[in-house]
Amino acid sequence: MKKILFATKNPSKANFYKTELEKYDIDVLTILDLDVDIEVEETGKTGEENAILKAKAYQKETGMITIAVDDNLYIDGLTDEEQPRYKCKKSKW
Repeated sequence: MKKILFATKNPSKANFYKTELEKYDIDVLTILDLDVDIEVEETGKTGEENAILKAKAYQKETGMITIAVDDNLYIDGLTDEEQPRYKCKKSKW
């Protein structure tokens, strides 16, 4: 089974992706499974940019293949400029 690191400390998010990726013989670990503590400053302008920042930082620290997902809150009826925190797209998840 291949192992990858998921750049999250959120157990609920990790479990969702772990369940999905196990179907493809991929074992998903999180930073909570390793003896490493990483804090990443989320300075991106979008969820996608923040996910890239986290994936790169986690990979640099651990040397593991790393994925990241940074979901943003999206409120129907508000324009992109009115959305909380970032301009965001609706997530398919």
